[in-house]
Amino acid sequence: MRLKLKSLLVFLLFFSLFSCKKKEEIELKPGAYYAFVYDKYHYGIAKILVLDSVGIHLLIYNNKYRSIPEKLFSDSLQISTMSFSDELNNGYLPLKRELFLQMKPEFLKLEEISKVEMDYYRIWKENPVYLDGEFMGKE
Repeated sequence: MRLKLKSLLVFLLFFSLFSCKKKEEIELKPGAYYAFVYDKYHYGIAKILVLDSVGIHLLIYNNKYRSIPEKLFSDSLQISTMSFSDELNNGYLPLKRELFLQMKPEFLKLEEISKVEMDYYRIWKENPVYLDGEFMGKE
């Protein structure tokens, strides 16, 4: 009897571990702002400009937060002055989806993409720049 109970408990434990739903993947949307893990103590802000079959085209902001902001005022955001490559405009980052998802993005809000914001993507599209010889981290 004891062995059967122990076997049943082990079965139930394994069943519960493997039958749990996989955490749903975050839905990525053009025009959406996301908080992402910037470093051990801060969250950064990114806005998706374009999603394509390979990756995500992001606009990165200078603003950093100690926690995920409850309200985001987009008019107070400053486009990053950091350039991720000599050839890329400041604040613009084409990135592989998997890399962005590893940054643990949290959806904040959705807004229309302005013409000025889309210019970052248009400039890149006219002359695609490769990061470290790889397009959006693609192998």
